[in-house]
Order: sequence, then structure tokens, then C-alpha cells
Amino acid sequence: MLKKLLAAALLLCLPYSLLAWGVVGHRAIGRIAENHLTDKARREVAALLGAETLPLVSTYPDEIRGDAAYKYT
Repeated sequence: MLKKLLAAALLLCLPYSLLAWGVVGHRAIGRIAENHLTDKARREVAALLGAETLPLVSTYPDEIRGDAAYKYT
């Protein structure tokens, strides 16, 4: 029990950035999601995103995180 508690405590001490997926991880998941869309969903996503793709827009929240214009979103 003590070993499990110690392991959990150590994980909580890791810097947040070490637990993040990063650009590659987000884009990989975006590609997987894109591959699983139905035809109708694919058309609707394309209508919303225009020339962009799910893998490319998957990193957008990380890109705007520090932008004051998006502080409350």
C-alpha cells in the first residue's frame, strides 16, 4: 500500500508538460478520429473547418492558451 501511495505522490510531482501529448500526439489522435468519421460527419466537419483538417486543428487550443483574447474560453 505504501509503495502505491508513494508512486501516486511521485506522479503528482511530475511537471505538467511531461504528461502532455504534444503536437505529435494531438495530431495522431486527430487523424484517428478523422479516419473513424461517417461520410455525413466527414462532410459536416469539412463544412466547419474549410481547408483545415482535424489533425491540424487538434493543436489549436494549445496554440491559443496564452493569448489574452481567449482568456475566458
